[in-house]
Amino acid sequence: MTKVKFFIILFWIFCISTLNTNTASAQVYYSVGAGLAFSFNDDYQDLGTSIRGEFHIAPSTTIVPNYVAFQYLKIFSADLHMKLHPESPLYYPLVGLNVAFIENRDSGEVETKLGANLGLGGSLALFEMLSIFTEYRYIWGDKAYKQGTGNVGLLFHIN
Repeated sequence: MTKVKFFIILFWIFCISTLNTNTASAQVYYSVGAGLAFSFNDDYQDLGTSIRGEFHIAPSTTIVPNYVAFQYLKIFSADLHMKLHPESPLYYPLVGLNVAFIENRDSGEVETKLGANLGLGGSLALFEMLSIFTEYRYIWGDKAYKQGTGNVGLLFHIN
């Protein structure tokens, strides 16, 4: 559990350190969002909620901390979104690490699992300050923790 806390603290320190990053070629801006999440697992299919922040650190690179809550599963992930063509930001691949807290339905005990994820996402600007997003990611962990998750929601852009 201390490794998990260390990972989360280290990631947030990294995110906060990017707040003062400002280069001539890229302006840092932020987005916050929320949405619905779906779990695609043979043993566990569920509908949940998600909240996220986005730190746009370059025209084609975004750091995204994301928290997803299902009934018996909570996932904190730290992703890197890389837009392949900055002028056409509709689709992007994503890669990241996550920490899952899985509650045993019978005993109520909570297991902590580390994993990595790979996926594809897309966003579409509805207005200057509002976008809709959708993502699918596959999470690799140990044998008991492999699954796909989907996410759809709204992003509010902050300068």
